[in-house]
Amino acid sequence: HGIIPPPPKINRAEIKKTSKEQYGKNKKALEKYLAPETFSEVEKMYEGGKIFIGAELWARIVYEILNQFDKTRFNSALIEALKPLYFARALSFMEETKNLLPRKTEILMREQAEIFFKNRKCFYEI
Repeated sequence: HGIIPPPPKINRAEIKKTSKEQYGKNKKALEKYLAPETFSEVEKMYEGGKIFIGAELWARIVYEILNQFDKTRFNSALIEALKPLYFARALSFMEETKNLLPRKTEILMREQAEIFFKNRKCFYEI
C-alpha cells in the first residue's frame, strides 16, 4: 500500500514522433472516416503540438472507425489510420497515470470502459 512502482522505461518522445509521422501519412483517411467534429479536434491537437486524447474523445474515435469498418473494402486503411491516434491515446493515458498508485490507475481504466459502454449505441447509430 502506498508505494508507487517505478514507471516502465518507455521512450515517450519516440512514441510522440511516431504518432505525428503516422498522422501525417493518414490525415486524409482520418478526415474521410471520422465525423467532421472529431477530425477537427484531432487536427487541432496535432497542429497545436500537445498530444492528448481523453477518454471521451478516444471512445468517439474508436466507434467512428468501427462504424466505417463495414462500409468500406479498405479495412486495412482504417486500421492504419487509427494507429497514430492509438499512440496518442497511449501517451495521454501514460501522462494521466504517471504519478498515480496502481489502484487509481485501475479506476481510470474502469472509467474508460464505462465510457465505451455508455456510448456503445453510437456504434449502431452513426
